[in-house]
Formats: sequence, structure tokens, C-alpha cells
Amino acid sequence: MLRVVLTGSECTGKSSLAAKLAEHYKVEFVPEYLREYFAMKNGILTVDDVIPIAQGQLQYETDIANKGYNPLICDTDIISSIVYAKHYFGVC
Repeated sequence: MLRVVLTGSECTGKSSLAAKLAEHYKVEFVPEYLREYFAMKNGILTVDDVIPIAQGQLQYETDIANKGYNPLICDTDIISSIVYAKHYFGVC
């Protein structure tokens, strides 16, 4: 399975590009779990949220991968979660 991961800063169009790629290849794309989690936490995150965010992202990826889509298009991935955790909380 080919895996395409979009990486970059926030608000740079990763989600829009993921949607367009998914449409082109007629597959679902793996959305960014952080968006849902952030809304669920009313926009307040702490270092204690790092692991649940990573787990949620990995679950999203597993769920879509198990559907057999090829390519697997990911709006983000666990590496981005690690980078952001290190940047915002000093840990990863």
C-alpha cells in the first residue's frame, strides 16, 4: 500500500489537498484527529493530551487502512504529533 502523508504548519491547506487527492484517487483520506479532539476539549490542551491525540490519530489511520484504500492519504501523522508535543510542551 502506498502511503501519502501531508506535513506542514497549521492552516497551509493540508486538509484541502488531502480531500482533493482522495477525490482524485477515489479513496477516503485519514483526517487529522487533533481537530476533533481540540473541539472536544473546548480548545484547551495540556501535556496530558499528547498520548490520547497520538492514539486517536493512529486509530484513524488504522480504520481507513483496514478498508483497503490505496493509496492511503493522511492529512497528518504521528510524526507531526511528536513535533507539536515537543514544541508546545517540551516533551514527546
